[in-house]
Amino acid sequence: MYKVNSNNEETLKTMQIVQHLQENVNGEIINNLDKTQFQLDEDGLYRIAHIIIPTREWFDLMISNYGIENIPYDNIYVYDNLKIYKYTNNEFIQVPYSEIFEHDSEGSNIENSTLSFTCNETFSFCHTKKCYTKIATKLLNKYCPLDCNLESFRELIYKRDLLWMVMNVITYLLELGSFLEAQRIIEQFTHCNDFCKEELKSKGGVSCGCDTNNEKLGHF
Repeated sequence: MYKVNSNNEETLKTMQIVQHLQENVNGEIINNLDKTQFQLDEDGLYRIAHIIIPTREWFDLMISNYGIENIPYDNIYVYDNLKIYKYTNNEFIQVPYSEIFEHDSEGSNIENSTLSFTCNETFSFCHTKKCYTKIATKLLNKYCPLDCNLESFRELIYKRDLLWMVMNVITYLLELGSFLEAQRIIEQFTHCNDFCKEELKSKGGVSCGCDTNNEKLGHF
């Protein structure tokens, strides 16, 4: 899984090897879907690469049926007992996981190999939503019809409205398929705020002009 910034630069965040499983149900072989879960520690754009690696048993079967000279791959990778091997000079050499994960978003460096590659993009802003809910709940808990001093709620109201605006803009951009622009918005927002640091993992820890004491509005 790669974290993508607004310049379309990827950073590898995590990787997992998931074994493909089969079940025998009343004599019928059922292929279970390969599933895994990732924890998204920060909001933004992610690319999730799914790379399928054949097993050593597959390689042995191919050799038995066709011979090594008839296997049409420049690079032969196989999976065996939680390890990755590459066929080089008539033998298998163990290689690090990073060798097959280090590729561009099109998977160009694994072309003509035994690896099958697909990539999907997902955008998460669940931490922003959590922050909004947290602030809205505070506002609701503080509001009292018998003591409606809205001036004391100015900061919470401002934060609530800003978060609502950010979430709606991001939702609209995602509907248009503008993932990098949505990433730019989330980067700017998480840098230019000094609230919900735990949820948003604020990078700057500054208000970027938002100062409620001298009644300045923040620039966004």
